[in-house]
Amino acid sequence: MTLCENNLGRIYKYINSQITYRPQIGALTDTNGNAVTEDEAKANIFNKYFASVGVAGNGILPKLTSLCIRKEIDAVAFDEAKIMAAIDRLQPNLSAGPDGLLPILLKN
Repeated sequence: MTLCENNLGRIYKYINSQITYRPQIGALTDTNGNAVTEDEAKANIFNKYFASVGVAGNGILPKLTSLCIRKEIDAVAFDEAKIMAAIDRLQPNLSAGPDGLLPILLKN
């Protein structure tokens, strides 16, 4: 095994750090026309601006019509072959579903 195979994740992290371009936000001007270069002051300028253009809600919700079509199911049938096929398609390294069971538990 080579050094690259042992540290593949580290190599990808290094490569991504070298090719990712993250430009910094340039200087901004405050309400007095002064140039602002400090990150915290720039964040405050953005916060003040976005707070000023936001709209306060009037408390009235729009009337929604139901988009659901409700149907009742009379019976549900499962056979062993379909259940086994579904379990075979599970990826064991995924997180638990709504039932809290891990896919690896079902596969084993």
